Amino acid sequence: MKSRALPVIVAVAFLGLGAWGGANIKTTFSFMDFVPEGAPLLHEEYSGNINAEAHQAFGDVEAVFKDCDLIQTNRFINKRQEQDMYDLPADTELFARIEAIHQRRCQQCHGAAEVTRPYWVDLYAPEETLFLTAPLAKSAGGSQKCGATVYPDCSDKDYSAIAQWLEQAVERAWIYPRRDLRSLPSPR
Repeated sequence: MKSRALPVIVAVAFLGLGAWGGANIKTTFSFMDFVPEGAPLLHEEYSGNINAEAHQAFGDVEAVFKDCDLIQTNRFINKRQEQDMYDLPADTELFARIEAIHQRRCQQCHGAAEVTRPYWVDLYAPEETLFLTAPLAKSAGGSQKCGATVYPDCSDKDYSAIAQWLEQAVERAWIYPRRDLRSLPSPR
């Protein structure tokens, strides 16, 4: 665990001094300015401007693994992203387009917002997303859980538009994953 609280406080102090006429003092605007190799060292006792770091290793790991009934491994992903991420559930433009179709096609039985749920999107098989399979006829591979057939087959214009949008959005979500998605096994 690494704590970077100290540089934030110091950065604020430097900014304040700069405002009071300390023109020769280099100002720093973010704690990230103190992180890179060669950044100004704030305290000699904290190399790399890290004031706490823990490494733990103890016990006989091989023996413990041998006696385990279940071994589960996961990845912890740092909050700081190296690249931009795509947040599929927060894509309001995508879900507004889908909701407009649901408004036309599903409104007689459901409110459009009831069936346009971002958390229903299947990230491993977007074509299995509930708001695609439930209104699709059983003869076309759907579950027809809506009762009445909304989409007779996959060639329906609205159905194919939603399916294509979801496929593209899910692809983008895996290319530019959020931190929580990065911890899951990729389908690709």
